[in-house]
Amino acid sequence: MHDANGAAAQRLAYRIVDAVHAAAVSTIPSQHLTFSVGVASYPEDGFTATELVAAADQALYLAKREGKDRPCTFPQLVTELELADGNLVAMLAEAGPQVMVAVAHAVDHRNPVTQGHSSRIVAIADAIGRRAGVGSSDMENLRAAAFLHDVGHMTLTSGGEGFEAPGHAEEGEKVVAGANFPSDVVAAVRHHHDRFDGGATDGPPEQPPMMARILAVAERYEALTAGRGCARVTPPEALAKVNEGSGTEFDPAVVDALSRAVQDRGLELNLPDIALPALAAAPEPVSAA
Repeated sequence: MHDANGAAAQRLAYRIVDAVHAAAVSTIPSQHLTFSVGVASYPEDGFTATELVAAADQALYLAKREGKDRPCTFPQLVTELELADGNLVAMLAEAGPQVMVAVAHAVDHRNPVTQGHSSRIVAIADAIGRRAGVGSSDMENLRAAAFLHDVGHMTLTSGGEGFEAPGHAEEGEKVVAGANFPSDVVAAVRHHHDRFDGGATDGPPEQPPMMARILAVAERYEALTAGRGCARVTPPEALAKVNEGSGTEFDPAVVDALSRAVQDRGLELNLPDIALPALAAAPEPVSAA
């Protein structure tokens, strides 16, 4: 809907539901007919067509989960996830990728300075992975890890420690492992703050897995260019700062892939049309969005 906000779209969705019921009265018993609608808005719920369709699909999941025969908006799903507490793992296990973007939005909404953070990390990690030789099947897991890398914040009781709250990587590991995500995703979430030279946040001095190394570089570049927790700098300045940690904090091959990604895009990393990971089947086939 052009020039309409989410509230207007939701009102239209309610009218569509009513119209479907009215049209079907003479042919189908009303108790046998349900019509669910998912609503998403640009730019609040997504920056690309793929993100918007995914957000609407995830809102549709909530409409069906809440009893069907109703419209639901993407912000309603985000709110549901923010209040999920112990149900977060169950919802991820049930729907997997179908609620993954909503989980990322829910994490980002917890702090005003992190709006859009997870989407930017996915975009940067995607660009790095393609240039670092990550295979197509592993790219799906990399995107999933990028969406969920900070999910541990959802289970921490206090947000008083700032965005990078201690323990969020460990908590995130528990969430994604409990939701039966692949082991590569679990490891990337757990180790995305570990240093390339083995200076891990805890545990033995080992190099983190490749996906975690990509997320570490993406996190630093995103923080610098977004001004998250530091003064905002230009892309060339951000690359220079990331390069300072090449070989110690960061994998040189990953830093090189970031450099090529930024250069390929004219020193701008805009959000690409990223395909969502397909790690698990949705609980029900999509019938409307």
